Amino acid sequence: MYLAPLNYDVAALATVAIRSLNLSFVLHGKQSPTAPLLQLMELNVLDQTDFAFFAWLFLIDWASMLEHFRRLASASVANRNAVAFAGDHGVLTVLTEYLPSLAQPSI
Repeated sequence: MYLAPLNYDVAALATVAIRSLNLSFVLHGKQSPTAPLLQLMELNVLDQTDFAFFAWLFLIDWASMLEHFRRLASASVANRNAVAFAGDHGVLTVLTEYLPSLAQPSI
């Protein structure tokens, strides 16, 4: 099997394009066990270099589903989505966790 050499220009352009979307993961948690309240914590998908490999796996999963539905010309629900929440203090664009599609049995 022949693998073409890696085109670093394409990889750099993809990174810039993804960063411009400002995709984040969010969760509710505490900074320390003694903190009284839960906080909304946000992690930009490509900010942490030690998480970059796993972040790209999330992004490839998301992009492959987009391509799959584009080919089918279907507006069906994907396994992973990007959702933007706009409010008074800005926009929060999050990448959802993996949610497998459920099939309804035929009657």
